[in-house]
Amino acid sequence: MNYTLNSKAHALVLQLKEARENISAIRELWIALFGEPTPSNEQIHRWLLIYGFDIVVAAIQDLAAWQGKHQQKLTIIERQRQPTVEEIAEHTKTLLDLIRYASGIMKNKKLGTDQPCATA
Repeated sequence: MNYTLNSKAHALVLQLKEARENISAIRELWIALFGEPTPSNEQIHRWLLIYGFDIVVAAIQDLAAWQGKHQQKLTIIERQRQPTVEEIAEHTKTLLDLIRYASGIMKNKKLGTDQPCATA
């Protein structure tokens, strides 16, 4: 479709193109840090709309540190003994856990507290 250069439709098309590029970059970062599966395009787009690119990237990087601490703790336990079911559950994070915790980090970064939520 052809849109007038300064039309609202043209501006929206450009915003959506930028959003697709940002979503792709965020997905690549996620895969580099956590592997797959990844959050859906829709979830990443919502994060970008609410928090902006810089906060989303910083939160995902903080999330990697948080998850790394849990992985280290579980590794330490495994070197000493067989972990309990509770310990495995506490230190093994699902995609939903990661998404929820990332959202909490983003919210706090936007509010300026820069502290993760304690809910995950």
